[in-house]
Amino acid sequence: MSGRHRDKSSGWRAPAPFLVAVYLLACAAPAATRETSPVAGKEAATESARVVARRVGDLPRTFELEVENRGSSPIVLFVLGSGERPEMQAIAENIPLEISGPEGWRGTKVFEEESIFMHLLWEAVERDRAVAPGKKLAGFRVRMPQLPRREQQLYHSDGTPMQELDLPSAPFTVCFAGGACVHGKVEPAN
Repeated sequence: MSGRHRDKSSGWRAPAPFLVAVYLLACAAPAATRETSPVAGKEAATESARVVARRVGDLPRTFELEVENRGSSPIVLFVLGSGERPEMQAIAENIPLEISGPEGWRGTKVFEEESIFMHLLWEAVERDRAVAPGKKLAGFRVRMPQLPRREQQLYHSDGTPMQELDLPSAPFTVCFAGGACVHGKVEPAN
């Protein structure tokens, strides 16, 4: 069962390669299509899911994210990042030391082929651990490397300034059990 995880109690299999493929195809869609991907009927991204980040540690910088499902299907995949955001560039200061998730979720770093961008991806490996409609799930954690002190701004080879990963403003994508994906922006915790 390479690439699949089995929940012995229900017989359900989380098709990891399928979910990643759905996510990658959704990212390849035109921006206008991605921003209004339906979940059930006419739900928009901001109406279907919400992600909140809070800083829970300083040395090293550690963030915890909470995913809220406002849609009508369980959330089975959660992704931070976009190939268009400078703070999601795969530079040493932005590559997390550790990505962890709540019980039943697996987190990983995804580096785009022939690109300087990365994504942080969590997938539910057990069906009963998906974020149910109307529920919230916390415990998605990202531990970042300690930033070196710098006297001057550093730049990428294309001339754009390097930016520290700022999770409370990062773009996110969530995918539902039915295959629909919606996009939004992570909000800071109050």
